[in-house]
Amino acid sequence: MEIREIKKEEMKSAIDLVLKTFLKYEAPDYTEEGINEFEKAIKDEEWIKAREFIGAFENDKIVGVIATKDNNHIALFFVDGNHHKNGIGKALYNKIKRNNTTGYFTVNSSPYAHEVYKHLGFNDIDKEQVVNGLKFYPMKALLYEKVELKQYKLEKVKFEDKDILYRLLQYSLFEESLNDLNEMNDNAVFEYKWFDKYFTDNTREAYFIRQENSAKLLGFAMVNQYMQKSENGHSIAEFMVIPKYRRLKIGKRVAIELFNMHKGNWEVKPSFGSESAFEFWKNVIDEYTEKSSLYKDGVFIFNNEK
Repeated sequence: MEIREIKKEEMKSAIDLVLKTFLKYEAPDYTEEGINEFEKAIKDEEWIKAREFIGAFENDKIVGVIATKDNNHIALFFVDGNHHKNGIGKALYNKIKRNNTTGYFTVNSSPYAHEVYKHLGFNDIDKEQVVNGLKFYPMKALLYEKVELKQYKLEKVKFEDKDILYRLLQYSLFEESLNDLNEMNDNAVFEYKWFDKYFTDNTREAYFIRQENSAKLLGFAMVNQYMQKSENGHSIAEFMVIPKYRRLKIGKRVAIELFNMHKGNWEVKPSFGSESAFEFWKNVIDEYTEKSSLYKDGVFIFNNEK
């Protein structure tokens, strides 16, 4: 089974599947007005263009569809009746979760799908509503414990702020030295010979992780295009969330945002000897790739083009 974005020429098949499944399973709960309203919406080209469609394909035939708006609202979610209970719905939902950076999803669930969404972690946020003959339950799912909103922003490090980055890097290298036995030089500095290249080389980029709506530093990330196992792609060179802000899922969401910035090959080499770093990256990458990554010689390898 392949989970991917639905191409323009495949959209008619996707909408046909949605309508067929809706009429069989959900339409019995609606009035004629509601059925007509639903059909009108899904056949409106402007309505379709305003949403991102992901499909599940089996032998090149579309068997499931999920559509989102604004990265956090599920507008459509249908699996062909002959393929129910085969894990297709969960695979589609996991795909959009990987691309979500807001920390939550909302949906207006039909009565038929109400229990399905509860099983996926959604909760009612209001009583049953009826609009234009369409009956639905407003629901919401939080994707991250303790944190509902994004609460952070990535800010590319400017040349004039390189000293701030260097101080953060020193703290990170100190933490790593507890496992990799890296030594400070005679000036009590952990040397990092590639540091200046992050401000001159367009194959390297560095980011501050800051609290949203403020300048508070939460950590940093450094990415480059120097690969160990692949001919080209991107690699996480350095990554740190300040200890006070760990276990709030910020690191996980930042990592996913970085992965989504660059499609193609990725490599991540956890800090040598650090069990916590290994477990962090394994958990993030397993979820992001649906356990399709390769771990070889201390490096996680995956491709996120699909």
